[in-house]
Amino acid sequence: MLLQSKFYTIKSFAVEEQDIQAIININPAHGIFEGHFPGQPVVPGVCMIQIIKELTGQHLTATLKLNSASQVKFLQLLVPEADQDIQVQISIKNAEEGEYSIAASLLQSGKAIMKMNGRFSTAIQ
Repeated sequence: MLLQSKFYTIKSFAVEEQDIQAIININPAHGIFEGHFPGQPVVPGVCMIQIIKELTGQHLTATLKLNSASQVKFLQLLVPEADQDIQVQISIKNAEEGEYSIAASLLQSGKAIMKMNGRFSTAIQ
Protein backbone atom coordinates (compact mmCIF):
# COMPACT_ATOMS: atom_id res chain seq x y z
CA MET A 1 0.00 0.00 0.00
CA LEU A 2 2.59 2.63 1.04
CA LEU A 3 5.24 1.17 -1.24
CA GLN A 4 2.81 1.21 -4.18
CA SER A 5 1.83 4.81 -3.43
CA LYS A 6 5.52 5.78 -3.50
CA PHE A 7 5.53 6.83 0.16
CA TYR A 8 8.87 5.07 0.43
CA THR A 9 11.37 3.25 -1.78
CA ILE A 10 13.52 0.27 -0.92
CA LYS A 11 17.25 0.86 -1.45
CA SER A 12 18.33 -2.54 -0.17
CA PHE A 13 16.61 -5.66 1.13
CA ALA A 14 18.47 -8.62 2.59
CA VAL A 15 17.29 -11.69 4.47
CA GLU A 16 19.41 -14.00 6.58
CA GLU A 17 17.34 -16.88 7.93
CA GLN A 18 14.34 -14.99 9.39
CA ASP A 19 16.03 -11.62 9.89
CA ILE A 20 15.28 -8.83 7.43
CA GLN A 21 17.66 -5.90 6.99
CA ALA A 22 16.38 -3.15 4.70
CA ILE A 23 17.27 0.41 3.91
CA ILE A 24 14.44 2.64 2.76
CA ASN A 25 13.98 6.27 1.79
CA ILE A 26 10.83 8.19 2.70
CA ASN A 27 9.40 10.44 -0.04
CA PRO A 28 9.21 13.92 1.57
CA ALA A 29 6.93 15.11 -1.29
CA HIS A 30 4.24 12.48 -0.60
CA GLY A 31 0.70 13.80 -0.11
CA ILE A 32 0.48 12.41 3.45
CA PHE A 33 2.69 15.25 4.62
CA GLU A 34 0.22 17.90 3.45
CA GLY A 35 -1.84 16.98 6.50
CA HIS A 36 0.79 15.51 8.84
CA PHE A 37 1.85 18.26 9.43
CA PRO A 38 1.72 21.25 7.04
CA GLY A 39 5.09 22.97 7.07
CA GLN A 40 6.51 20.51 9.60
CA PRO A 41 6.25 17.01 8.08
CA VAL A 42 6.50 14.03 10.42
CA VAL A 43 6.09 10.38 9.44
CA PRO A 44 2.95 9.07 11.16
CA GLY A 45 3.48 6.17 13.56
CA VAL A 46 0.88 4.09 11.74
CA CYS A 47 2.96 4.46 8.55
CA MET A 48 6.03 3.09 10.35
CA ILE A 49 4.02 0.05 11.43
CA GLN A 50 2.67 -0.34 7.88
CA ILE A 51 6.23 -0.30 6.47
CA ILE A 52 7.18 -3.12 8.85
CA LYS A 53 4.08 -5.07 7.80
CA GLU A 54 4.80 -4.58 4.09
CA LEU A 55 8.48 -5.55 4.32
CA THR A 56 7.62 -8.62 6.39
CA GLY A 57 4.95 -9.59 3.86
CA GLN A 58 7.39 -9.10 1.00
CA HIS A 59 9.78 -11.60 2.56
CA LEU A 60 7.01 -14.08 3.36
CA THR A 61 5.33 -13.48 -0.04
CA ALA A 62 2.04 -13.00 1.79
CA THR A 63 -0.45 -10.28 2.54
CA LEU A 64 -0.43 -9.77 6.29
CA LYS A 65 -2.66 -8.23 8.90
CA LEU A 66 -1.63 -6.99 12.32
CA ASN A 67 -3.23 -9.10 15.05
CA SER A 68 -1.66 -7.46 18.06
CA ALA A 69 1.16 -5.19 19.13
CA SER A 70 2.40 -6.00 22.60
CA GLN A 71 4.87 -3.16 22.58
CA VAL A 72 5.27 -0.12 20.33
CA LYS A 73 7.68 2.65 21.28
CA PHE A 74 8.17 5.83 19.27
CA LEU A 75 11.51 7.15 20.49
CA GLN A 76 11.99 10.16 18.24
CA LEU A 77 10.27 11.99 15.40
CA LEU A 78 10.98 10.84 11.87
CA VAL A 79 11.17 13.95 9.72
CA PRO A 80 11.31 12.98 6.03
CA GLU A 81 14.26 14.37 4.07
CA ALA A 82 15.35 13.63 0.51
CA ASP A 83 17.77 10.68 0.18
CA GLN A 84 17.74 9.99 3.91
CA ASP A 85 18.50 6.34 4.71
CA ILE A 86 16.22 4.65 7.25
CA GLN A 87 17.32 1.22 8.45
CA VAL A 88 14.60 -1.35 9.06
CA GLN A 89 15.43 -4.44 11.13
CA ILE A 90 12.85 -7.20 11.49
CA SER A 91 13.21 -10.57 13.22
CA ILE A 92 10.46 -13.07 12.40
CA LYS A 93 9.53 -16.06 14.50
CA ASN A 94 6.93 -18.55 13.40
CA ALA A 95 4.46 -18.64 16.24
CA GLU A 96 2.17 -21.13 14.55
CA GLU A 97 0.89 -21.86 11.06
CA GLY A 98 0.03 -18.59 9.34
CA GLU A 99 0.89 -16.43 12.35
CA TYR A 100 4.22 -14.71 12.92
CA SER A 101 5.72 -13.04 15.94
CA ILE A 102 8.04 -10.16 15.06
CA ALA A 103 10.44 -7.76 16.71
CA ALA A 104 11.22 -4.72 14.58
CA SER A 105 13.07 -1.42 14.71
CA LEU A 106 13.47 1.62 12.50
CA LEU A 107 16.77 3.43 12.86
CA GLN A 108 18.29 6.61 11.48
CA SER A 109 22.06 7.06 11.64
CA GLY A 110 22.19 4.15 14.09
CA LYS A 111 19.66 5.73 16.50
CA ALA A 112 16.35 4.00 17.16
CA ILE A 113 13.29 5.86 15.89
CA MET A 114 10.76 3.23 16.87
CA LYS A 115 10.62 -0.32 18.19
CA MET A 116 7.80 -2.81 17.98
CA ASN A 117 6.88 -6.33 19.07
CA GLY A 118 3.78 -7.74 17.45
CA ARG A 119 1.97 -10.61 15.81
CA PHE A 120 0.94 -10.74 12.16
CA SER A 121 -1.09 -13.35 10.35
CA THR A 122 -1.73 -14.04 6.72
CA ALA A 123 -4.77 -12.14 5.55
CA ILE A 124 -7.61 -14.08 3.97
CA GLN A 125 -8.45 -12.57 0.62
